[in-house]
Amino acid sequence: MYVAAAAVAPTSIRGSSMGAPSQLPPPRATVGRDSVLSAVVDELLVEGSTVVLGPPGIGKTNLTLAALHDPQVEAHYGRRRYFVRCEGAANASEVVAELARAMGLSVAGDDLLGACLESLRTTPSAVCLDNAETPWSIDQLNCEELFGHLTRHSTVLISMRGLELPGGVQPAHRVSLDELSLESAKELFLMAAGERFDQPALDPLLDEMGGLPLAVELLAHALHGEESLDSLARRWRSEQTRVLKRGAGDHRLLSVEVSLEASWNDHLMTSSARHLLSMLSRLPHGVATVYVSSLLPDGADAASVLRRRGLAFDEAGRLRTHPLIRHYVATAHPPGPAEWERAIAKFRHLPAKHVLQSAAALTEPPIAIEALWDGDTTGWGVWLSAIVLADGKPAERSLGFLRGLGGDIRLFNAQVPPWPDAEVAAWAGRMIADQFNVPFWFPSPIYPEEDCPRYLERHLGTPCAQCGIPLLQRGPCPWKGVCYQCHLESSRQTRRKTKPLAE
Repeated sequence: MYVAAAAVAPTSIRGSSMGAPSQLPPPRATVGRDSVLSAVVDELLVEGSTVVLGPPGIGKTNLTLAALHDPQVEAHYGRRRYFVRCEGAANASEVVAELARAMGLSVAGDDLLGACLESLRTTPSAVCLDNAETPWSIDQLNCEELFGHLTRHSTVLISMRGLELPGGVQPAHRVSLDELSLESAKELFLMAAGERFDQPALDPLLDEMGGLPLAVELLAHALHGEESLDSLARRWRSEQTRVLKRGAGDHRLLSVEVSLEASWNDHLMTSSARHLLSMLSRLPHGVATVYVSSLLPDGADAASVLRRRGLAFDEAGRLRTHPLIRHYVATAHPPGPAEWERAIAKFRHLPAKHVLQSAAALTEPPIAIEALWDGDTTGWGVWLSAIVLADGKPAERSLGFLRGLGGDIRLFNAQVPPWPDAEVAAWAGRMIADQFNVPFWFPSPIYPEEDCPRYLERHLGTPCAQCGIPLLQRGPCPWKGVCYQCHLESSRQTRRKTKPLAE
């Protein structure tokens, strides 16, 4: 069944010519994409179908245009390379109308799709459907039927926001774009801004763009209105994603916020998926996947939707979202205060569940509960232990290690507690200590510090000269008498005082 034509005018001749096909949009910079671009070009040259997938702002449009402008592709297809913008199409019929315009055909007729296919089958042609997720999410069956028709009569290159491969184009070469490396992001930025901005302050600023080419390009453009890279960095810290736009910023290629809002309003986004994304916007390090269903009743389904739409990903057992998505959603679509507080309450309990179970299984009466920091190359965490009497002598019984909570309860606006591991450990430790009516010893409840005395050594500790937490620094220490956090803060203040002199 052919897709019905849009805006039919019975008096028009079916498929009548409107002149030469429209010109392709000019190519845009594609840095760090050499291997994937080569693979797409190779597929175009053998007249195979390709679907380019990825999250918003990852450079799908740029990649498809670069492939269509490749000299080999141009030599193979000539002027019969058609680029169809689908972002304004609400259904398959409107996509057909846009294709007809790109091909130079009349958009009026009883069988517009048939006219397009008849023209395509005469000579090898390449059809690119850019942002095809928009009509596909609204009119899925008809769009997939259209994809199938086009695949049989031409070489099809489709770009779609998300990670879900549509029907109708199988078999197809699937390309999933990843974030740019820091080196590639810097190359892209300097192409637009100029080599004079290759400064030490650039790397941390680019790192906050998370490797999204659109964000990097728009950040470079924002620099044009700033006096220096430092002033741009200050503006970024203040305005976040509002900085990342060009001109009026009324198009997805001109504004990161417009691009992200289009994903938020995607027809395939469910209310639960939006709810979960709002919660993730307040969790800088995401949430452990085992806790997603505890966060929302239908959290597993919501997480699946976010993954398919390219708005969330799994990393080291956690569900996370891209930093720029997090920044934008936290401002434009934050969770309500009441629901956020309910979620926080849940997450104070869940990570400590195994610790509470270990405490309930103790066979010897504890004389104290202690919480101590421990760190290694993978990060910091807090050991919770019970000090018990075994055969009349003090002994330690480990209750568990709380590590990698990674922001599950850290507020986005950097309010206390800065370390969720510490808050959960303090909550669980106090609960266990109260249960047994014994002291709770947590000498550094705010920041990680390894040089604190244990409960049985507490009388040996001396207070930090600046913050007062007890310390037991064994052996040589460059910051003797102060804790590591206070040492760092003193070093920062010294650098701030001496920087103007150095300049």
